[in-house]
Amino acid sequence: DALYLMGSSLALLSKFPDAMALLNEAVEIFGTHNDNVSVVECLERIGEIHKWEFRYDEALTAFEKAVAIASRCGDRFGEARSLLGLGSLEIYRNHLSEAVTIVMRASEIAKSIGWQQGVGMALLRVGTVQRLQGCGSEAMELLRESISVCRSCKFRWRLAQGLWGLGFCLQAQGRLEEAAAALEESCTIYREMSTVGDMEFPPAARVLAKLKMDLGAPSESLHWYDVAIAEYRGLRDKRGLSGCLADKGSVFKGMNKRDEAVLHFEAAMVLDRELGDDQGVARNRLQLSDVLKTVISWESRNQAKPRSVGPSQPLPLLCDVNKLQRRIPHLRTSSLKLEVK
Repeated sequence: DALYLMGSSLALLSKFPDAMALLNEAVEIFGTHNDNVSVVECLERIGEIHKWEFRYDEALTAFEKAVAIASRCGDRFGEARSLLGLGSLEIYRNHLSEAVTIVMRASEIAKSIGWQQGVGMALLRVGTVQRLQGCGSEAMELLRESISVCRSCKFRWRLAQGLWGLGFCLQAQGRLEEAAAALEESCTIYREMSTVGDMEFPPAARVLAKLKMDLGAPSESLHWYDVAIAEYRGLRDKRGLSGCLADKGSVFKGMNKRDEAVLHFEAAMVLDRELGDDQGVARNRLQLSDVLKTVISWESRNQAKPRSVGPSQPLPLLCDVNKLQRRIPHLRTSSLKLEVK
């Protein structure tokens, strides 16, 4: 049991090699003692890790083995969990019809044993498939039902996911205020849970920030961009960081805060150059060319002089990276937690 719990905890921290070692060892020990229920638990976790690391064939093998063992030994709960994992894998593989069939099997078992969390997860998965297939109305109905079930059984992680999906559906229908409300509740739950390395939270916060700007609330928009930036940094996702910095620069540009806009576009450009993203560099170059640029430094701001740069000219950074950090020190505060190095 200790090996399973430690492996599961390490998986949540994205320490996948260590997690896999512990879980595989646990499978061998449980198998020796004919503890099939525990073997199923471990295989389901192993399948999830393979899925997260995009090793879909290995994930399929683990999930199918877990389903077979659970079905053979009468472990209905383990069978439902493993089927939900298998259904999720088929969504990742874009086998959407197969995913729905598998998830509906899991839902029937979950209902028969009174596992409300499983019912909520199944509704969420089928709603996700409907959303991916462009069936907005059907998706929203399923997601709302999932949200209701998850809220009633206090399943906060899946509640956040359901609200995330509902927000995207509403945004696609142009219902921006409703979309913002759903995404804000989702992001608030994610923050309260403080899940380490949650890959769903940062893009949700980024979309919420954009919605807030579209709704004429730039201060709230900046707040949620700050949140997204902090989360992307926690994931060590430079591409996400760059996108959020550029987006935040656009907000400052719209607010006519040229100094802040230039600094954020430059910080994004630093990351794009590190990533070898020529298109990203070009996008930020165009953004900078649209801003009335003033060479600013914290040491001699009053002596700054305008500098014009056309979109076709090579655009060097207005300063080196270390100087950039000094000029925009809030990129290193607890709210943003970003070091451009």
